[in-house]
Amino acid sequence: TGSATPGAGGATDGERDGSGGINRYFGSDPASVTVPNVAVQKLLAATSAGATTGSNLAIGEIARYRLQAEVPEGTLAAFALADALPGGMRFLNDGSARVMFVGSTAGITSTTLAGAGLQVTGDETTFGSLTPTFVLPAGAISGGTGVDGAFQSCDDPLFALGTLVNSDSDSNKEIVVIEFNALLENLPANSAGTTLGNTFSARSGATTLQ
Repeated sequence: TGSATPGAGGATDGERDGSGGINRYFGSDPASVTVPNVAVQKLLAATSAGATTGSNLAIGEIARYRLQAEVPEGTLAAFALADALPGGMRFLNDGSARVMFVGSTAGITSTTLAGAGLQVTGDETTFGSLTPTFVLPAGAISGGTGVDGAFQSCDDPLFALGTLVNSDSDSNKEIVVIEFNALLENLPANSAGTTLGNTFSARSGATTLQ
């Protein structure tokens, strides 16, 4: 094949010859791209004693916490939720931790977790009424400093969920939810009226996302 131009190669009215300036074979144009971050929220889902109200706990009472993380579309390598329990509380590593991936389709998948009950149909308008039922395997939970990894007071549990891929390309949000139990221990610091802070973060490998 061939082409014809009024001028010679490299001229303003000729073919580009790659010599530079207007004769480059390539161009560039900067553009900004915004990638949504992970949004997190922690809630007190339930308590074990009927005599206490709201977020008040009695010594020996079990609090069930709910960790919620909105996951953007794409891949999150080595995704984990890291809880920061306050002093005087102890994570109960007794098989009661549960997890679910919420989406309008089975959009979130994990490289380490799979099975019935893990993926639950819902979105940002309905997930608050959903309860996770998929048992988080013992191998996905770490952070205990006692003998054989047993959890002590104030040990922070880390819930490793593998590499997550969110392929749900609709306009709805996809959410990872974990629920677990923690015991309010009988310690001098846990006196009446004491407020215990409680937070968590989402991580991808060694990077804290939120």
